[in-house]
Amino acid sequence: MSVTIKDGKILFSAGKFNLEFSEKNGAWTGFSAEGKTILRGSSGLAPITLTLNGVMTQTFGREQVWSVRDCTEVGADFLLNNYKEEKDTLILTYGNKEWTITETFAYNASKVRVERTFRIAHHGEKEELMRWTATRMPVIADEDDWLMEMPGFASFLHEKVNYGYCGSMKRVFEDTHPAPDWNAGVIGLAQKGFHMISQLYAGDTMPIYWRIWRGMTGTWFEQKWLSGCRIAPADEITLETQYLYAGKGEFLEGLNNVSAFLDEAGLVLKDRTPDWGKEVFICEAHVGVKKYRDESRWHKAYPTEKDMYDDLEYLKEFGYTVLELMPKFPWPGYVVYDYYNILQCYGDPVWIKKIIDKCHELGMRVFFDIVLHGVMDRESIKYMGELRAADANRAPDDPIWDRHPMLEEHPDWFMRQENGEFAHTYTHAFDLRKKEVRKYLEDVFAYYVREWDVDGFRVDAPSWSSFPNYDKGLPYHGYESFLGAYGLLVNARRVCREIKPDCVFFTEPTGPLPGSSCELAYIYDEIWVYDNIYRPDPKFGVTSLSFFNHPDMRYLNAGEIADWFAMRQKVLPSTLIKVHFCDAHDTHELCSRKGIYRRELFGIEQARNLFAYCCLAPGGGILNFSEAEKGSEVIYRTLIATRKKVPALLRGSCDYLAIKADADMVFTMLRDYEGQVVIPVLNFSGEDLKEVKIDVSALGLEKGKEYVFYDHFSSKRKTVKGGESLDVSLAGWGYQAWELLK
Repeated sequence: MSVTIKDGKILFSAGKFNLEFSEKNGAWTGFSAEGKTILRGSSGLAPITLTLNGVMTQTFGREQVWSVRDCTEVGADFLLNNYKEEKDTLILTYGNKEWTITETFAYNASKVRVERTFRIAHHGEKEELMRWTATRMPVIADEDDWLMEMPGFASFLHEKVNYGYCGSMKRVFEDTHPAPDWNAGVIGLAQKGFHMISQLYAGDTMPIYWRIWRGMTGTWFEQKWLSGCRIAPADEITLETQYLYAGKGEFLEGLNNVSAFLDEAGLVLKDRTPDWGKEVFICEAHVGVKKYRDESRWHKAYPTEKDMYDDLEYLKEFGYTVLELMPKFPWPGYVVYDYYNILQCYGDPVWIKKIIDKCHELGMRVFFDIVLHGVMDRESIKYMGELRAADANRAPDDPIWDRHPMLEEHPDWFMRQENGEFAHTYTHAFDLRKKEVRKYLEDVFAYYVREWDVDGFRVDAPSWSSFPNYDKGLPYHGYESFLGAYGLLVNARRVCREIKPDCVFFTEPTGPLPGSSCELAYIYDEIWVYDNIYRPDPKFGVTSLSFFNHPDMRYLNAGEIADWFAMRQKVLPSTLIKVHFCDAHDTHELCSRKGIYRRELFGIEQARNLFAYCCLAPGGGILNFSEAEKGSEVIYRTLIATRKKVPALLRGSCDYLAIKADADMVFTMLRDYEGQVVIPVLNFSGEDLKEVKIDVSALGLEKGKEYVFYDHFSSKRKTVKGGESLDVSLAGWGYQAWELLK
């Protein structure tokens, strides 16, 4: 390793990497690997920008993070104070009279990567309100030679570096998708035989966003750290860590570094996931009536507890293995009333016990759907507005307190705005970072397992209260409350497993962070794919789940979708099991609060194709909202049964890229389990296809020798000679599953 000065630049060489910095302000201005220049030149902006103070102009939900006006930005006048070299590390110190930034670039020889961190120290005379912090990378060199990649980010694939306009790239949007709970925080550059990959990770301490900017000097990557807190004189905060990998090899191969990092970071469960938890077929259901503006769309599959009880044998026969008992509707729904009041939260306790016992008698498991956001009362409803309150099923005669007792008993358990008022989503938000709140909720989880014999939990949107706690006198920084739920879930899972060792946790966020505490997670990160393929009926004026899409979404063909899936697969923890769904209660509800099934939004044939994809894709099983199968009962039942009886579909590995079809919208996968090989084939179009050639050369079939493939849906057999393609015909929105018979 060496550090030198040349032509006003600080040059840092470590292993195969070379980095350059401005001797004036410490800005990072160059990066190369194995002699290849990847980043070169400055954006012209400060190396770091602190956004401070200002006035919050909205007080509802996560919007309060983004609605701050009249902020002060600090950083443009920062100058380099000194730099020093330690073992495999360059430390840069820069700032002004009130702020000192210590930026560290450490070379990790064993992992062959560079690790970048920041420490921010405040030397001013008064407390400041930190809002967020932006840090930057150098401009991308030779931009026509590279494509940008963001594995797991909606519809982002093989993007040109020069995207045609100055400013922030619109499709890399903020607000709902921070790393590491909702996405992997990975961005990179790819060209044939060479790649650069950068990953942001701060554990459950702080959410982070990638942003892509284009300015007069070119395109650069920027990191936005949600570092909101009160920062007092002599206080410090740390931003960590940005990991950098680069070198020869394809981008997909380079993502193996990310896979290894997730294990290294503890984002894999150390104890065993029970076999039943790896292969779940979940029915989401609630007691009562879920209301929408249009009364004809009110959801009332089970108006009473007895209705649900009487349907359990049908659910078992249909193929479900888990009943997920949602909160009761119309009240309290997804708000906290009183966790120990089963009557109000889920239904009549006598019937709820009968339902749980009957499920167990049938060999099914039961999840309680549990809400962590906070409590609701009439004070919090005023923040929602009358219309929004009606959409959320609150009616005038609902049993809502004028002021929730918890606010009086434990006011310190809740998040605060900068003016000292309680912070809100549609509830008064719990601060899940507080140890007292965590202990209270751990006891709730344990109570449900011990007293009600539930087998696991669906944890609703654990980071929904996505804003900092600006309360004064906290023993931690306010930004640590953003993702406070994850430490709670680690503890809650441990406590529950002491009572029932095969208890399973299931949650919504799609990034790697849930891997530290949950066996199962949603596939919201795939929602854009469904809109890409099936194109929602414009008469509804909505997408399938709008806040997981973007108006600038690119439409991709089946091969490109396979590329996207292959990359996404590399940036998830190995023990985190994805659960697919065609209809979930969220897709039903959150289509502008209209109560729409996919069979309506996409069309019934398209919904059947989507459900088939869910049953043929890798993951831990299927989730289905009650009554979503109407009109397709036999088809759905057959698909579930096929998945269960074919081990390669139920628990096999998946290679998205090994098998290729010669039709743009025919999607293929290679599923493999202990030598059983199955090739799912789906027509992602409504066009009948008479002859589709499927390249099966990846199977290594002996040239000229005859092999037999068997379709598990039509029971047809096809003989194929080694070296030839598997030729199939597909109806519009059709699907097949071809097993190579031994």
